[in-house]
Amino acid sequence: MPNDIQNLQAASIPARYLSNPDHWRRLGNGVLSWSVFKIYEATVWINSPDAYFNADQHFALQLDYLRNIAGNQLAASSMAEMIRLYPESALQFSAWQKHLDTIARDMQRGDTLTIEFHPTPDIGARFFLNDAFLAEVADVGFADAFAAIWLDPRTKAPDLRAKLLAL
Repeated sequence: MPNDIQNLQAASIPARYLSNPDHWRRLGNGVLSWSVFKIYEATVWINSPDAYFNADQHFALQLDYLRNIAGNQLAASSMAEMIRLYPESALQFSAWQKHLDTIARDMQRGDTLTIEFHPTPDIGARFFLNDAFLAEVADVGFADAFAAIWLDPRTKAPDLRAKLLAL
């Protein structure tokens, strides 16, 4: 039942969210592959009793890495995709790159990166690596552009997007 909303399982999402497990629900998940290589399994969690995704509500994206990836490669590919999706935001690119440089880490197979997106103007996104707090980026424009890598209709991985959003 990968496309159905499922109740939160204790081992499925970082412990940070377990204080209010009744509201966190898995919306969808899928695997990002490049050629024959599986890069990570992605899962979208919504903090709502609703059965649909709303980018204006609190949600999380969990990336469970299936192979080792260099942090500079993650930052470069993320920035390239954000530029492709939001060319009109060119004045923000320098700030976005600084955020990515702060967040990007070398990921090892088995690592989990969770990004918690907030619908408030003072918190854009919080990043957790293997359940430990990594960084907070208050820049909502950055958070929106970063989430768009996976969730925007123009994503380079439309099949993954469809699975993440249970479409």
